Amino acid sequence: MPLTRSSAGTDPVFHRRHRWLTVALLAHVPPLLALSMAVGGNRLGHALVETSVPLLGLWVIGLRASHQRLAASATTFGLLTASALVVHTTGGQPEAHFHFFLVVAAVALYRDLVVFGVAAAFVVVHHAALTLISPTSVFADPAVADQPVMWAVVHGSYIAAVAAVHAVGLRDVERASRETARLQADLEHAGEARANALALHDTVVQGLTATVYAQQVGRHDLAGDAAAAALTAAKRVVSDLLEGRPADRSTLVREDAALDRLSPP
Repeated sequence: MPLTRSSAGTDPVFHRRHRWLTVALLAHVPPLLALSMAVGGNRLGHALVETSVPLLGLWVIGLRASHQRLAASATTFGLLTASALVVHTTGGQPEAHFHFFLVVAAVALYRDLVVFGVAAAFVVVHHAALTLISPTSVFADPAVADQPVMWAVVHGSYIAAVAAVHAVGLRDVERASRETARLQADLEHAGEARANALALHDTVVQGLTATVYAQQVGRHDLAGDAAAAALTAAKRVVSDLLEGRPADRSTLVREDAALDRLSPP
């Protein structure tokens, strides 16, 4: 399937993958709520505002948006917000950052480079902004927190590299999909051409053969019937070939009349 650039249509592949990603987003709410209270030490109200409200809001947008790309972007933003909350709640533990890589890989299922770019930009901006505001909320390691900007660039560069690799893969999938569609169209065209050739042979050619044979044996009455039948069959075959496709009148103009070609020189 080719990359989706902008559509509000009903792509069954997109909707199947989008459904699973929205389910994944919704599934993050209970564990993040528990994590905020157990590890972050937050009360229920604070935990709800910090985790459930933004995730559920983005989940609803992802479900209700009529534009395909908007729906995908909202769900992507929600999953990455979950990643940011995991990092924030755990105090920037290194293992928590793996969640970003998992989400970026999952977002590649959309096969939309714009949505994928949103994901990469989110990670880079998140690390850069929060590093300037509170380095320890992004990096728990004191050695890393001493040089937060450098490590934010390192993490952001890794995510950008992952995004670039996925983007190249998506482009290859797009090209392969177009080539497969072209080959399929060529195959169908070849099948139609073979069927048309068989129809011409079974009707027109055999009818003309019968006409010639009747003429040779002196059965002019049968020759006329065979010629009329061949003409009717030819009209039917041509009508079937041109069905739904109007003929170009310029291709129907002859330099001389058909009967003139039968006249002796």
